[in-house]
Amino acid sequence: MSNRLHRAADELKDLSPSPQKDEALGALNDVRDSREHVNTPVEQLKTTSVAPSPSPRKQRRFGVLPWLTGLLAVAALATGIDAIWTSEYCSRGRSSVSCTHGLKAQLEGFATVAVGLLFAMIPVRPSIWKWLAVSSLAVLAYGLLIASILS
Repeated sequence: MSNRLHRAADELKDLSPSPQKDEALGALNDVRDSREHVNTPVEQLKTTSVAPSPSPRKQRRFGVLPWLTGLLAVAALATGIDAIWTSEYCSRGRSSVSCTHGLKAQLEGFATVAVGLLFAMIPVRPSIWKWLAVSSLAVLAYGLLIASILS
């Protein structure tokens, strides 16, 4: 937009002197001044702006979520370790309970432990180590679930 203003000012300067020309040049100068006047506070706001703090409701919600994921992680770890220890993995469906025994149950238990560890990684702050741990646990859990299906 400043290029347009400079071109318009140059075109106006090429015209013959008149009161309309002086008025137009004054208007262009006012536009330039107002732009500088507006842009300066905007730049200051950009440099000094701080992200707004979350509302108390959001603070409560995000304060509870790590605890909930931690409880899910503990439940999954307990279930998986029990399945590995006893070689029996039971799950409930809509109308019945199905149990597997032996190696298949232990594979399902290891997969459940991997999923529990994934749940435990949710509240951890983002970093390259978290990304590596989550991706390796996800691949491990996927491989163990496929192995338990195929066995």
